[in-house]
Amino acid sequence: PLEDQYVDVTDAALVVGGGVAGIFSALELANMGHKTYLVEREPSIGGVMAMLDKTFPTNDCSACILTPVMVEAGSHPNIELMTYSEIADVDGYIGNFNVKVRRKQTYIDWEKCTGCGDCMAACPTRTPDAFNGGLNNRPAAYIHFPQAVPKKAVVDMDTCINCAGRKIGTEPKLSKKTGEPRYAPCEKACPADAIDRTMMVDPDGSIEEINVGSIVVATGFKVMEKDWFKEMAPESPSVITALQLERLISATGPTGGKLQVPETTRKPKVINFVSCMGSRDENFHTYCSRVCCMYMIKQARLIKEKYPDTEIYMHFIDVRTPGKGYDEYY
Repeated sequence: PLEDQYVDVTDAALVVGGGVAGIFSALELANMGHKTYLVEREPSIGGVMAMLDKTFPTNDCSACILTPVMVEAGSHPNIELMTYSEIADVDGYIGNFNVKVRRKQTYIDWEKCTGCGDCMAACPTRTPDAFNGGLNNRPAAYIHFPQAVPKKAVVDMDTCINCAGRKIGTEPKLSKKTGEPRYAPCEKACPADAIDRTMMVDPDGSIEEINVGSIVVATGFKVMEKDWFKEMAPESPSVITALQLERLISATGPTGGKLQVPETTRKPKVINFVSCMGSRDENFHTYCSRVCCMYMIKQARLIKEKYPDTEIYMHFIDVRTPGKGYDEYY
């Protein structure tokens, strides 16, 4: 016969993933009085929902829903945000886990950084912005997105070109003309003196150990990129993923909400939505994602409301609307 077993439980919790699911999980735990660690690999919490323009089936503004709870999580006394961090190792057993969290190096002192963005404006380097689906470029010194929590800048060392010969981990060179130290543009621009390029490079970051009694895994999802589908002309910049379209129609996106074809920057006359790509397919995923029909319908509706003369064609195996209010929305 089964028996009830009791173990001592460490009165702390870990939530892995700082998207909307992770944020609400952390808030529920914290509001019950438990110390909660919220770990997110990006510099800010918010996850994919921060990238969305509207949410179905109500067409409410995504940021209007998300931003207040991001701020609440960031200021809650029982929540410790561990952004720009990843899980390195988990050891222990139910009720008593020892977790090693790798904090990635920001190259900017977050105690001093005010999130003013001056370093972004001064940085001359550009690289595709993952938050906007690679549709525009961001500087090497950047803030994840305007409503970021915490709103702190980081330096992407894979992109940084060490302006003025200011390599990380070295003292500034002296100008031959004036004898003054030569600082990188981001260093000179920072009013809080938060950028210290004399600190040594540490690609592995620092390890912080925490003890928790329970772990919530809320790591979200990854977009299936178009490179998998040769029949969809993956090399064409005019074939985009639904998440890229979401950024295009968002007021905070790379075009300020102006719908345009990435290749020509013109307003499209005809748009084709191809759903079920990679879903219900023995070559990729045999299951249905349960969401692509709904966000395809949502995006088509938003586009038709804003650009009623646009022709829209929608291609799918079946329309599946498995949620409250979804079929009515369809």
